[in-house]
Amino acid sequence: TLVINISDQLVQWTNDVFRSTVHRAINRSGVRRYSIPLFFGMDYHIQIKPMPSCVSPERPPRYEPVAAGDYIHQRLQEVYY
Repeated sequence: TLVINISDQLVQWTNDVFRSTVHRAINRSGVRRYSIPLFFGMDYHIQIKPMPSCVSPERPPRYEPVAAGDYIHQRLQEVYY
């Protein structure tokens, strides 16, 4: 089984066209499994905002533009503080 979690930043770039999955770490199968995480980051100053192709009059932007570094800092604050 392959589970892919797109980043929350991609959710904002696509204006909710693609949604991030909930992380699950419980193995109830009794079968050993392996996980290979892949993380990537972007330049601190890159603006995260919905791509024009994901915005329309019927689908207005759902997120305010934010610098990638500020976004990560905000997410870490939510989790660890």
